Amino acid sequence: MKFLLFVILVMSVSLAEAQQLSVKSFRKLENDLSARGSEGRTDQNGDRCAIIKIVTTESGFDFDPDALGSMGSIQKKGEIWLYVPYGARRLTIRHAQLGMLRDYAYPERIEKACVYELVLTTGRVRTVVEEEIGGQWLVLTTEPEEAMVYIDEVYEAGESGRVQKFLPLGRHAYRVDYALYHPEAGQVELTSGERTELKVRLRPAFGYVEVTSEPESGARVLIDGEEVGETPYRSDRLKSGEHRIEVLKAMYAPASQMVTVTDGHTLPVGMQLSANYGTLTFQT
Repeated sequence: MKFLLFVILVMSVSLAEAQQLSVKSFRKLENDLSARGSEGRTDQNGDRCAIIKIVTTESGFDFDPDALGSMGSIQKKGEIWLYVPYGARRLTIRHAQLGMLRDYAYPERIEKACVYELVLTTGRVRTVVEEEIGGQWLVLTTEPEEAMVYIDEVYEAGESGRVQKFLPLGRHAYRVDYALYHPEAGQVELTSGERTELKVRLRPAFGYVEVTSEPESGARVLIDGEEVGETPYRSDRLKSGEHRIEVLKAMYAPASQMVTVTDGHTLPVGMQLSANYGTLTFQT
């Protein structure tokens, strides 16, 4: 039986090859108290930063946080500690050889003095020996492009939303996940004919709210206890389900209500402010 020996360049130092970084997993480390100890840091407001422990054996990364900024990073053995203020939402990771991961959205809310683990997949050059007969290519394209693809429960790194994998003939399971989207899973049968191509488009599991206040605008808006802006206000992506909307304004009583956000829709939320002041008249 003949064999075909070839080298798959998942990522290399060659600038001629397309590069990509991806996140394998993100989770909160409930029992990690690093952010509260002597290695913790405070932000510009004096609040304790959260620490994102980026698990990777590589070095030389640049981190571009969102508008809230960061309080620096520390290179540790096997990981990098990135200090971010609470409420941070996104992160861009850059590397001169390995490429860039743009605008990664944290799947969990970043809280004060908490620690999170981000496992970073950078890829390697690996040599694969495959049988010339008895296998076939599976090409899986995802939308959004940043979605994570699992084939037979093994994570597969792709490029620009496209994963290519040479697999034995027969049936294989696939699963596609991404934060704030409904996961999709299924099975595919590979035959000795042409390669199999699949396109998986994930359905959003998020929506938006537009908050207004009457009789005056300019009221502070809080969503689930976190201040996000002033009326009139349009939210970023909100996970589908129930959320508490509150508005606060001087000289008015606080107002709040529970709303239900549905997939892919924008919910208008009108808040009526009640006057919390009176008029005093003197007669002499």
